[in-house]
Amino acid sequence: MAEDPFQIFQLFHTKEINEAGCYLVYLYVNGVRRSIILDDFLPCRYGKPTFAHSNVSDVWVCLIEKAWAKLHGSYEKIDKGSACVAASML
Repeated sequence: MAEDPFQIFQLFHTKEINEAGCYLVYLYVNGVRRSIILDDFLPCRYGKPTFAHSNVSDVWVCLIEKAWAKLHGSYEKIDKGSACVAASML
């Protein structure tokens, strides 16, 4: 999916980084699109995102993971999740 920027672009209602730090992301649950509102506060360690991140500073990676964690209740609850299930939500 990351190889097709258009598919990533479609997951975001908010298309650009903004001063408010507010984003609307879409994920699919049982085939139904769900809107997830996020802020841009990310768990970090030593100044870098603790969990998923991009080597080229793409913030979308962190925001998609945060939306996934919010959908499931916490980052802890998505630890050791299935990649197949995650992919079906996109």
